[in-house]
Amino acid sequence: MYRVVRGEMTLGRCLAFRSYLRKLYSGLDRLLEIYGDFHFSLQSSERYFDLVDRTPAIQDGEDEPADRREKDGETTADPSQTELQADEKQLLREQETKRQSSRGTDETVLEFKNVSLAFPSSALSGGQETASEARREEDDDSAGRRRRRGEVLADVSFRAGKGEIMAIVGQSGAGKSTLAKLMHRFYDPQEGAILLNGRDIRTLRLRDLRSRIGFVEQEPHLLRQSIAENIAYGLYSPRPTLLHRARLPSRSPLSSTEGQNSRVSCSSGPSCFGSLSRLDPRENELQTSAGGHGRLLASDGTASSNKREEEDDEEELEEILSAKEAESWPRELLRKTVRAAKIAHAHEFIRRLPQGYFTLCGDGAPVRLSGGQKQRIAIARALCRDPQVFVFDEATSCLDTATEAAVEATLDLLRKKQKTIFIIAHKLAVGYAERKENHCCILSRKWLLNYKS
Repeated sequence: MYRVVRGEMTLGRCLAFRSYLRKLYSGLDRLLEIYGDFHFSLQSSERYFDLVDRTPAIQDGEDEPADRREKDGETTADPSQTELQADEKQLLREQETKRQSSRGTDETVLEFKNVSLAFPSSALSGGQETASEARREEDDDSAGRRRRRGEVLADVSFRAGKGEIMAIVGQSGAGKSTLAKLMHRFYDPQEGAILLNGRDIRTLRLRDLRSRIGFVEQEPHLLRQSIAENIAYGLYSPRPTLLHRARLPSRSPLSSTEGQNSRVSCSSGPSCFGSLSRLDPRENELQTSAGGHGRLLASDGTASSNKREEEDDEEELEEILSAKEAESWPRELLRKTVRAAKIAHAHEFIRRLPQGYFTLCGDGAPVRLSGGQKQRIAIARALCRDPQVFVFDEATSCLDTATEAAVEATLDLLRKKQKTIFIIAHKLAVGYAERKENHCCILSRKWLLNYKS
């Protein structure tokens, strides 16, 4: 401005100079911000690649289930070698039968054989242990000299067969939840083995293993998606449905009608379209009025009552399928999702939500669900996969008495369908196991103190 006053510069040039100077400063500020963001991103990328480059401690097995191997062999076999492969399959079946009969595992689904697990000392309180603490631990327990620092389970052995319900009880920190994590191979034991249908789970593929074991935890996590997507999580995929239409079975497992115009878009897991319809509460006399789904059927008029209930269910299902949000869903998968919610006694409160099964839930969603409602959705998620083994880890801690009684009826249905069930709970496990005269495992200080039936 001094040069403008003296007439050495025009006012326009002065204003242009100030404008250019302001743009220069803003560019320098952005450059400094980019420099700071670059260093922040560099540190984040180092942590990311450090995580990606790590080798998982749990390695995937190489074996496939026998049913899948036979199916693949039938589709890829050479006609000239059909007779030879048939002889080999027959020999393998005979060997498997002899092996199971010799071990006595023909009815055993899941078996723990002398399983011991210890976490690294660094995962504990700095790995520090005084001599007095070690001596006190040995004095408190006669088998303390066998115990290692950080040991969670020691020499645990039990077996569970088809149609059995096993209650696992114990104090906090006794290792109850660790048993469930060992079944899924979240950890591998240092000693012993875990057998599923007579085979070591370390030889199975993780995907095949975990598709056969349904896990319901105490605090289930719901994704920020619709309730239907949370129940069918892992089975529903937005891929083009025309590519998967050929996979649709000729008879729908969810109803007695033919699924002619149904769309299938799900993963190729073994239980994508399982026998969920066989768990329909109407097929059993184990219903309870607490669940609100049915009543004890009398011998007279049972067929007509079932027919009316089926018609009502079909009308309600058609109403759900006619929603705008259901257009992108495979019809049969949505049927299966609704059926799983009914068996888990979650259908009533879901229908009362603003958008029903398509209501957004999860973190930050406008609809807040209670702990018991989340647990029932988690139970429906496990039922939707129709696994061979169910593990309920404190899965009924937030349920009221009426809903808990309804869950017991569901457990009876699963038991009748030869499902193996593990209940890790204080309130439900002990009483239910005593009433049903099933097995009960008592854990204390990492040891299996009692295993009875």
